Amino acid sequence: PGGGDFDVWATRVGCGGESLVAPFLVQEAPEGNDIDPELAIAGDAMLVAWQTDDGTGGTDNLQIRYRLFDREGTPRSGDRTLHSLRMGAPITDNHMMPKLAVTPDGDFVVAGIRAVEEVGRFAAFAQPLSASGDLVGDALEPGPEMEVTQSNVAVAVTPDGTVWLTWDRQPDMGASETWMRSFGGDTSERVLDGLDTSAGSDVIATDDAVYAAFTGETAIGTDLRLVALSASPRGATTVGTTTVGTARRVESSPRWAQGPDGQLALAFFRQIRGFTMELLAVSVTPGSPPTAAEPVLVQGSPGVPAYQPALTHVSGDWWFLAHAEGDSPDFRLIGRFVELP
Repeated sequence: PGGGDFDVWATRVGCGGESLVAPFLVQEAPEGNDIDPELAIAGDAMLVAWQTDDGTGGTDNLQIRYRLFDREGTPRSGDRTLHSLRMGAPITDNHMMPKLAVTPDGDFVVAGIRAVEEVGRFAAFAQPLSASGDLVGDALEPGPEMEVTQSNVAVAVTPDGTVWLTWDRQPDMGASETWMRSFGGDTSERVLDGLDTSAGSDVIATDDAVYAAFTGETAIGTDLRLVALSASPRGATTVGTTTVGTARRVESSPRWAQGPDGQLALAFFRQIRGFTMELLAVSVTPGSPPTAAEPVLVQGSPGVPAYQPALTHVSGDWWFLAHAEGDSPDFRLIGRFVELP
């Protein structure tokens, strides 16, 4: 506020839209530019993670920070900087693009990308945390690659505690592809063959399946692919695919959510022009392949900016969708109740 940098705020609203916890500043130390917040709840604990830029440049100005609260917004810790572990040693160089998941035991996983000096590129990782926010062992990683940048990581944890990652794999020479890894297996795999490019994934684990959503491009169009995934001792495989999209339009930035009875929904963008998007949501029936209902247009023209939305289940066919509106620096955060039959 009053400057060129952003802060991270949080609030809690009731199912009728009423304010239950007034908006509060998340950071203990709000210096720097703080963006891309993620939130996860385990029991009575709430973890908020975000990306910060201290403005100094160099190899360590971009970091992931996180802080624990209870569900009423009372702090349980100060700000912590995530120095993820690799071969027992903390990485203090840049960390970016945080994503969160909760384990069956009530612990957390922070995923993102980190600078790996020996390859000179960013690489995907997933760092386990205890319920109190302490690092637990080395971060899981698909493995850094020479002349390949890994980015846009998504993370999910199955009921048996297996961590899944999806990410964009971008060679210095070649097309971007969406890849996946089940850390119950030994190898990483391309999510779907036969695409010219693919990017921008999200992944979710239900009681008995794992699903990925991402943007895939072929010669005839650019659409969302909804993919059922399966794990084996060797690695992950694709077992069923559904396409969601409109001819000659570009869909992107999917975000999964699920309800307590296994129902699934997806929020995503459809490009109007440049970085201006229509916002849509759709209910998805689990299966191999998953099947999607008719998408609901939540916000059409003049559109919304291309900052990833957030979706959560409320009750029955009702979901809560949060997204940005406006132009920089005059953004607003909008919350909507959306019915997805």
